[in-house]
Amino acid sequence: ALKVITSCSKRGFKALVLQYVPLASLEVCLHSGGHHLNLFQRLDVMIDVAYALEYLHHGNSKIIVHCDLKP
Repeated sequence: ALKVITSCSKRGFKALVLQYVPLASLEVCLHSGGHHLNLFQRLDVMIDVAYALEYLHHGNSKIIVHCDLKP
C-alpha cells in the first residue's frame, strides 16, 4: 500500500505528499503479472487519472504543481 507522508489543507492551499516508490509506475502496476486487473478496472484507473489531471489543470484557479506523472 502507498503511504501518505503528510497532508495539508488551509485556506487557498492543499497538499498531499505520498511515499516515493522507486522503480514503480502505474504502467508497471497495470502490466505486471502480480496485479490482476481486468480491462474494465484498468479503464477505470485511466479515467480516474484523466479526471484528476483535468481538475488540477482546469477546475481550479490556483496553480497546481504535480510531479512524477508520465504517460
